[in-house]
Amino acid sequence: MSRDWKKTGEYEDILFDYYNGIARITINRERYRNAFTPTTTGEMSGALRICREDAGICVVVITGAGDATLPYYLTDEAQEGKQAFLGKRKPDFKQYPKFP
Repeated sequence: MSRDWKKTGEYEDILFDYYNGIARITINRERYRNAFTPTTTGEMSGALRICREDAGICVVVITGAGDATLPYYLTDEAQEGKQAFLGKRKPDFKQYPKFP
C-alpha cells in the first residue's frame, strides 16, 4: 500500500511530513549519525509545536535517516545507565556539570 505523505515546510536538518493524521519527523543528518545541533533542536521544536496545534494530527513518529544510527541501548552510556539502574553499580554523577 502506497501512502501519499505530504511534505510540510523546508528544513535544514529534518524532514517533516504527514499522512492521514500521522506526522513523521525524520532527523536528516545521516552523515553525522543524526546527531543533534542547535538547528536540529529548533526545527524539531517547531515541528512538534505544529503537531500539538494541529487537531488533525493524532500520532507523531520521530525517526532518523539511514541505518548508521546506533540504537540507544547499544551505546556505552546507555549500558552504564542500565547497570546503575539495575543496582549493579552506582552512577558517577561527578562527570555531569553542576547547575546553579
